[in-house]
Amino acid sequence: MLNFIKKHSIVIFLVFLVIILGLLKFFYGNTSNNTAEITPTTVPTITQENTTESNPVVTAKPTFNPELSVDVVGNYPLWKLVPYQTNDFIVDGYIEPLILNVKVLNKDKPLIEIETEVRQWIKENGADPNTHQIIWNHINDESGNY
Repeated sequence: MLNFIKKHSIVIFLVFLVIILGLLKFFYGNTSNNTAEITPTTVPTITQENTTESNPVVTAKPTFNPELSVDVVGNYPLWKLVPYQTNDFIVDGYIEPLILNVKVLNKDKPLIEIETEVRQWIKENGADPNTHQIIWNHINDESGNY
């Protein structure tokens, strides 16, 4: 018997190792299919691009995944629809909760008419236009500079 153990010591050791690893897997392994997925969420960041000293342009640069946030529907109800562009304006995006950045493209059209169109677009897409604040940016020249 002692001769058998010496002869097959590597095989016995490997069988013993497999049994120990199997027991460890059984007691400490993942036994459920409910794995929690960790997903980071952050808030939108705001950057200022200064084209002139007196007239800074604020642009929205969201760095978060709104589908993961519970507050998106109330604070960013139109997030899936922006940016939105017409011949007169661009709804660039949210710069803060319920604050939209709108770039005016048509300097010949009165701002009150463009505001009416923007608020109508907000209403048509299921949001309350009275809850949204609008930050207006105007194009100063033909090249598209602000």
